[in-house]
Amino acid sequence: MSVPVVSPLVELVRASRSRATGRFTLVAPAGGGLTVDLQGGAVVEVGGVPGLLSGVGVSGSGSLQRDLGAAVGAGVGFDKALAVAAEALGRALVAAVEMPAATGSFTAGAPPAGAFPLPGSVTQVLSAAWRQHRGVEALQRALAPLQRHMVQLVEGQPTEGLDPTLTRLIQRAKTGPTVEELLAEAAAKGPARRDEVARGVELLLHLGLITLGAPVRATRPAPAAPAGPTPEELLSLAQQLRAQSPLTALGLAEIPAAEITRERVQSAFRAVANRHHPDRYSGQSEAHRAAAMEVFAALNEHSGVLAEPAALQLEVEKLACAQRGEVWVSELDKERAKVLIKRALAAEQARSFQSARELAQEALALYPGSVEGALLSAYFRAVLKELPLADALGLMDGLTLPNDRLRAEAAYRAGRLFTLADRPNDARARFTRCVELNPNHTDAQRELRVLQRRGRPEQVK
Repeated sequence: MSVPVVSPLVELVRASRSRATGRFTLVAPAGGGLTVDLQGGAVVEVGGVPGLLSGVGVSGSGSLQRDLGAAVGAGVGFDKALAVAAEALGRALVAAVEMPAATGSFTAGAPPAGAFPLPGSVTQVLSAAWRQHRGVEALQRALAPLQRHMVQLVEGQPTEGLDPTLTRLIQRAKTGPTVEELLAEAAAKGPARRDEVARGVELLLHLGLITLGAPVRATRPAPAAPAGPTPEELLSLAQQLRAQSPLTALGLAEIPAAEITRERVQSAFRAVANRHHPDRYSGQSEAHRAAAMEVFAALNEHSGVLAEPAALQLEVEKLACAQRGEVWVSELDKERAKVLIKRALAAEQARSFQSARELAQEALALYPGSVEGALLSAYFRAVLKELPLADALGLMDGLTLPNDRLRAEAAYRAGRLFTLADRPNDARARFTRCVELNPNHTDAQRELRVLQRRGRPEQVK
């Protein structure tokens, strides 16, 4: 069931969005009202709004076209006069919402002859005025009885001309939140943000882009007797949540990463946020409510992070790595590890083996999955006698090498260690294996030539 919230401006907004031609009439039983003439959905005449152009010094008659003529005659720029008139119309429309029992109707018909349209659509005029002139007290009066109602998107309605706040609310409405949930999420970011979202919800109702579905139970059951966590436990929970990854905090860490979608994240957030909602502590102490707000704010921060598609994809990738038993590393850190490995090889050329070992281990710490980092770290530690030859060879041979280039490099490094240990036969076998895997490995070719010139086979023991 939908809540009977009918704006007196709905007919005007609908006529404008359907690019209709005719007159919208707003009437209030207590007196007052206005008329707005549309041509192809654009405003071309306004009646009953005194002082449309008072902002440029024209007292006016309440008729847009006559007042425009007076403004131009007084030397006011035409574009400026149109902009001032559009702002005044926006203020009048916002004020019309508060007229008791006001009704609006639209009648199709011919537009006034020789009319000049206002810049911007009715949606844009109303959106700008709503942000500036819809007061906080009026918002609270309008939304207070509706906070437990569910926001429902009206399908098939155009959404051009909406500002970013309204666009985000349209996207959020697809998940079926309550007005209460939207305001609580916004309140976690400050009172100004809450008022902005409240204005957005109310304006979308007047634009006919959302409706409110009444809850199954109109009243909230009385809170249970306090038997939950203490304020100290809630604050500790808030601290733990902030230290966790967003998916872990929302209870999604055990779900296969491939199954996590935006809809599943939203459902998980609603479930966990409901368990820790500050309203559950409404009958308890101020310390309880403040601590519960900290928990709710922590959950809301994680939900806000996951609202961005790129951020959600990144968190899913991290979770997938963790579920495979791998350590997630950013692309930036991978590139930094590559730079460190190049520096380690340059240090080797300069025979600065201590520096080379430190650079290789730094690369490995930055990117634990770096095969080259692990290979060079084992090699340089053996060169510096920090590892026995057998242990270093065991580490190198135990690496999972994804291609022949790295297999060749591992064979070359093992050959170098055998050379340093004065075991030419083993060294020759490893260098030969390196050249088989990578015929262009010049260092291994040089080592084979050196061994051939020496020509003294290792004594068999």
